[in-house]
Amino acid sequence: MIDPDRSPKPASRRGIRRAVALPSEHGGWGLTIEPALLGLIVAPSGSGAALGLAAFVTFLVRAPVKVWLVDRVRHRRRRDRARRGRIDQPLASMSTMTDARPTRIGFHFDVMCPWAYQTSVWIRDVRDQTGLEIDWRFFSLEEINRDEGKKHPWERPWSYGWGMLRVAALLRRSSMDDCDRFYEAAGRALHVDGRKPHRPEVAAELLAEIGLDPTLVDVAIGDETTNADVKVDHDEVVGRGGFGVPTLVFEDDSHIYGPVITPAPTGEDALALWDLVCATRRFPYLYELKRPKTPSDLAHIGEQFAPYLAARDWETRVKPAL
Repeated sequence: MIDPDRSPKPASRRGIRRAVALPSEHGGWGLTIEPALLGLIVAPSGSGAALGLAAFVTFLVRAPVKVWLVDRVRHRRRRDRARRGRIDQPLASMSTMTDARPTRIGFHFDVMCPWAYQTSVWIRDVRDQTGLEIDWRFFSLEEINRDEGKKHPWERPWSYGWGMLRVAALLRRSSMDDCDRFYEAAGRALHVDGRKPHRPEVAAELLAEIGLDPTLVDVAIGDETTNADVKVDHDEVVGRGGFGVPTLVFEDDSHIYGPVITPAPTGEDALALWDLVCATRRFPYLYELKRPKTPSDLAHIGEQFAPYLAARDWETRVKPAL
């Protein structure tokens, strides 16, 4: 057993100087000086004196050199341990973050929104890798940006974004997967292929392409209760301060707008972004983290959104150029 009260104390400067002047090795001075003096007495010469002096100096400096070398080795070991500790800490945090990944989220979308589409591509990739369950929910950009005095989208026989959401609402009643597949098909048609799914005939074509009945577009339009389905989701998120899409809803009912990114990350990058998004929930009063858009960023966005810009039959309210 080691007695902590009797553990070795660090050597003081005085102790080091004493070790140099009075070596602890038995006969240290005698073994070094006596042969040199004897040689000079028997055969005095300049070279003999130089050799003796060199031996004497070597004997004197060996202790401080030894102390310096030992100190460097110890310093290097302490530095390496500290560096490993700094590396292990974020890895441990990342592991905890991974363990805290949600198993289910709500995702508010409007097919019209190019940002929401990119985020939907990303979250589907996360789902494929983690088994995340997604509840697709609705949000209307037409309603949130409606000018006072103009009709609500549900007051029109067919409205671009609202009409597509009514079709999705009808599908969701019987199958969340069918709702997902319609949104994926309509979003890809508008934002990748440059088609116009906001027109009823094109929406019907998309239903047929994914193996569903194309007449469901007419059924959704003829069923006034699909308006209510969309409105309930829209009002719910707006009542929580929501203002746009994509908006994610977690199991603890916390809401996050975003992430806003293009192109959508996939694979390991998708999971890395998912962990970052989940980590923001640790800070309930974190409201915004935004990167300003430079001219090169705007050029990148315009290139990414070119199919959407060509296919849309409306103007984006916030930034018409985008």
